[in-house]
Amino acid sequence: MGYDSKNNRYFSYYKPYVDAQFHGTGDVFASVCVGAYMRCENLQDSLKIAADYNVEAIEKTMNNPNHNWYGIDFELCLPSIIKKFA
Repeated sequence: MGYDSKNNRYFSYYKPYVDAQFHGTGDVFASVCVGAYMRCENLQDSLKIAADYNVEAIEKTMNNPNHNWYGIDFELCLPSIIKKFA
């Protein structure tokens, strides 16, 4: 959820819940959000991109039967985010 004070408007974006807990998802979310925002995306789109990337990374991590509990395999999703901004 976010608030656009310029237009006095709230916005939200939802993804399906993934029943898993991993360390570092907030750091990944924040990094992708700031990176997207710096690429001239608006805040609403930047938050959506960050949410999509985080969920993709969590899902890829969950698909690895030997995944670590202490972090997500965000590196596996780097090609998709690079392609998005290329």
